[in-house]
Amino acid sequence: YDRGRKSAPISDVTERLTLLALIWLADQGETPAHVEDVCTACETQFEEAASGPSEEEVVQRLNRLAGSEFVEQTHVGDGTRGKGNPAYGLSVDIETALEPFETERQIASLVESIEKS
Repeated sequence: YDRGRKSAPISDVTERLTLLALIWLADQGETPAHVEDVCTACETQFEEAASGPSEEEVVQRLNRLAGSEFVEQTHVGDGTRGKGNPAYGLSVDIETALEPFETERQIASLVESIEKS
C-alpha cells in the first residue's frame, strides 16, 4: 500500500456501499469476490439502504474502485473470451479500507449527541 498514491474521494453513495460490501466479504474471508457476490452482499447487509444498487452500478463502481488504492481486480475462472471472470479484493487491510468512512463516524457521533440532548 502506497499512501502517496491517492485516488479520487469515495463520495458516491453507491460506491461507498460497494466498498463496504467488499470490506464485509473480506472480513468473512470471501474475497476475491465476483460481481454477483458483491451485489448479494449489498442486498443482504444493507437492506436499510433506500434501494440496493443494480448489478450495472456495482460493476461500474468496482471498476472505478479497482483504480483506487483500496481495491484490486484479478481474473478467476474461465471466461468466454479467455480473460477469466473479474474478481475483486482489498489491496489493503480492512482497517485501512475503512479510513474513507472516518468522517461519517465523526458525523454520526455528532448526530447521536444532538439526538440525545
